[in-house]
Amino acid sequence: MSSPRGEPHTWSDAELIGAVLDGRAEAYQPLVERYQQRIFAYLYRLLLRDQETARDLTQAVFLKAYQNLRDVDRARPLQPWLYRIAHNEAANLLRTRARHPEASLEPEDWARVGDPTGVTPESHLAERQEQDALHRALGGLRPQLRSALVLHYFEDRSYQEIAEILQVPLGTVGTLIHRGRKALRAVLAPEEADVQPI
Repeated sequence: MSSPRGEPHTWSDAELIGAVLDGRAEAYQPLVERYQQRIFAYLYRLLLRDQETARDLTQAVFLKAYQNLRDVDRARPLQPWLYRIAHNEAANLLRTRARHPEASLEPEDWARVGDPTGVTPESHLAERQEQDALHRALGGLRPQLRSALVLHYFEDRSYQEIAEILQVPLGTVGTLIHRGRKALRAVLAPEEADVQPI
């Protein structure tokens, strides 16, 4: 198979995958660069702003993706497949944390996690308190509900994309989002009546 024209960073995902499968391992780097920030942002939110763990899991996602590149359907977009791997890695970690609570991220740990936007807590204290309340509430949800909410409200993914990532029927996505919002409201309402969950 002949290589595509131009620089690798201009190649399509399918062309890059083909090059990697043809033995050109260096063609994987442009794929990592293309999707790394999105996957990290998703994991960062899903893991309640735990930057270190989100970074570690992002690396694990791309390692697992590389190891399983032959399974990719090159006729379909790559991004949902990567999100599905990220979801599975995060769900495995969250299940482990549930079995071993001492390994869980506690609310006091969140204060040590920097805000990636660079906004200081002093400048927007009320907003930060609302965000912390939301993250605490998200932390109490089971992984599938949390993932559905993060993908829909923070990652702006369509129901179809969420169904692919979570590997559930399309009709189930709406149910997950509805149940997740209801659970968030139940937790947030007593803390602060004027906090909107989403």
